[in-house]
Amino acid sequence: MTFDEWMERVDAEIGKLTYGMITHSDLVDWMYYDAFEDGATPAEAARDAIENDDLGAAYLRDIDAIQ
Repeated sequence: MTFDEWMERVDAEIGKLTYGMITHSDLVDWMYYDAFEDGATPAEAARDAIENDDLGAAYLRDIDAIQ
């Protein structure tokens, strides 16, 4: 899988976690390429990227509370 394909999957995972409200471009900068090189799954990277962003993390906590 190429990095671009992986990023498409990361965005899909971010969309799942945020009910389609955000993509990676809405979050603060994060080391996506490093995660890709380290073998992180798109789901792992999506959650880590969201948790790295203060607003995204708050949004994720709200979603986790609902589930």
